Amino acid sequence: MADDEVFMESEDDFVRPFLVTAGRTRSSVGDLRMETMVEQTGSDTSRLRFEAGRVMTLCTSAISIAEVSAHLRIPIGTAKVLVGDLISLGHLKTHQTIDTHQLQDLNMIQRLIAGVRAL
Repeated sequence: MADDEVFMESEDDFVRPFLVTAGRTRSSVGDLRMETMVEQTGSDTSRLRFEAGRVMTLCTSAISIAEVSAHLRIPIGTAKVLVGDLISLGHLKTHQTIDTHQLQDLNMIQRLIAGVRAL
């Protein structure tokens, strides 16, 4: 089975995002951005069910919240809430992302532009 088939759902399996998040629209963890990279901490996840378990399956290596959203076919806001819950429980950790203050460095900006052009 291909990686993208793991989370395929039929229309009968669709759950409304507000049910997944218990109606919450914000994460309990600060400001999570869609580019924030998250990864499992190695803690026991055997009791996690449904979407939380699926998020953990994706996060065996560092992955962005945007990628979690895309793989699970859920809105980015729903992914942020789920990831925030898992961070609060100690199941996920975040990796440092580039802060806008760090982008003040002209050399950094030039390297980023060159990297994008190379794509």
